[in-house]
Amino acid sequence: MEENRSELIDIKGLLKSYLSKWYWFAISCFCCLIIGFLFTKTMRPQYEVKANIILSENDALSSMMSAGGLSGVSALLGGNASAEDEVEILMSHSVLKNVVRTLGLNIRHFDDNGPLMTTMIYPEFPIDVVPAPEIAIDTLRTGLTFLVEVDKSGNADIKVEAKNHTIFKKADASLPVVVDLPYGKFTVEPTEYFVKGRRYENKITITNYDNAAEDLREELNIALVTKRSQIISMQMVSDNTLYAADVLNTLIEKYNERGLQDHLTKTAVTADFLKDRLMMMRHELDSTEVSLANYKTSEGITQLEKDGEVIYKRKIEAEQALAEQQVETQLAKVTLSLVRKSANDNSLIPQQTTDPLLASQIEAYNSAVLSKLRMEQSAKADNPSMIRIEDQIKTLRANLIATLESSVSKSEQMTAEYRRVYNEASKSVNTLPNQELSYRAKMRDQTIQEEIYLFLLQKQEEVAIMMSNTSPKGAIVDEAYSLNEDKSASKKMILAFFFIVGLFIPPVVIALKNIINKAKK
Repeated sequence: MEENRSELIDIKGLLKSYLSKWYWFAISCFCCLIIGFLFTKTMRPQYEVKANIILSENDALSSMMSAGGLSGVSALLGGNASAEDEVEILMSHSVLKNVVRTLGLNIRHFDDNGPLMTTMIYPEFPIDVVPAPEIAIDTLRTGLTFLVEVDKSGNADIKVEAKNHTIFKKADASLPVVVDLPYGKFTVEPTEYFVKGRRYENKITITNYDNAAEDLREELNIALVTKRSQIISMQMVSDNTLYAADVLNTLIEKYNERGLQDHLTKTAVTADFLKDRLMMMRHELDSTEVSLANYKTSEGITQLEKDGEVIYKRKIEAEQALAEQQVETQLAKVTLSLVRKSANDNSLIPQQTTDPLLASQIEAYNSAVLSKLRMEQSAKADNPSMIRIEDQIKTLRANLIATLESSVSKSEQMTAEYRRVYNEASKSVNTLPNQELSYRAKMRDQTIQEEIYLFLLQKQEEVAIMMSNTSPKGAIVDEAYSLNEDKSASKKMILAFFFIVGLFIPPVVIALKNIINKAKK
């Protein structure tokens, strides 16, 4: 009870001490409100700029191919990417870096009228800093800040800072001025928007493209409209709506350029493979046709005999089954030969099997190869992600080879079985001329080669259709547009915050004063 009473007495004493210093609170709140009022006067309104795109990765074309039974190359080239992946691509470092390069955002210009009144100047700025041609901006690992003050008579005071240290200073200079720094030479010069007789206080920052891309990432907000939506919304909040609109529109442009490049890369790899195989099969087919024509001439064959149709029926059925199995075996061997060659490490494998296990492995392998091709555009060979994807490709290749070898083995066994059935059927045709038997053997070889050749031609046509489709990956729903509502904190909220700060200052001062007095005693 005594402790509670003493605490109550202390609280009362504390309140009395606060009340005795009521004018402190009044002065503190008044001063803080003045500071808050001045702060609101220096604030620039922040506006939200939006843009929307919808993913349209050849949906109509894929549907047309599936309906026509031509889904092989569609699966080979990859189906529609997930919307979440496309959001990550939009936010990827390589795409943002291209935006920075296009708009020159590694060099930013500000009107420096004080610590609370610095505003970005875009796109028309009066003073610029131009790096010498021999300077590689990508190798600039230290950010530079140029502080340029120009009086009405045209005399300029220039100061350059790096890592919070002044590394160059020059007063009363006439523009343009060549600034010689440890990082190279830079020219501070007036632009076409420079007005003589006007005073300027500009701050110009220079950084490399990588850092500028990461800074830009912090300004962007990109997300799906809903989880299942194909519409991607992009937002930026800035006091310069022209800057934000240019960034969003350029981002869409660079994203579509990358999508088109990926599309052309994937189809070009497949087209090259099909072209090589078609040339080989064409040569083999020509040789077979010449051999067949020579045989018919030498043996005097004009047409197949029609007698013995009943006898041939069973043999023809066995022959057809054998031919189909040989085609499947040949396709499996072609795929296995392609995978085994080290020269094809970065090549895509055609989807040409009905085996679901083998089809899924080929799809996984193609997906990994495409990821590597995409990553090679922005990553180095020693990049950890690049090393991981290469290891993944090696593992997938080993598994794919094992499955293909098993598939070839099974297919060869089936071929042997069909050949046995065919041979048994052939024995019953002992009354037929050996001439006709030889002719049918040659015709069977020609049929196998023709089917493989037609199969490759069909795939080549599918790829040609895919290559001709250059529609943008992200169709624009809304180009960048600005909302009129100010997104910065309201003046009432700012004044309320400073008022609360003013209420807290006197208790802190009183507490510190009591601590100091106790320490002296």
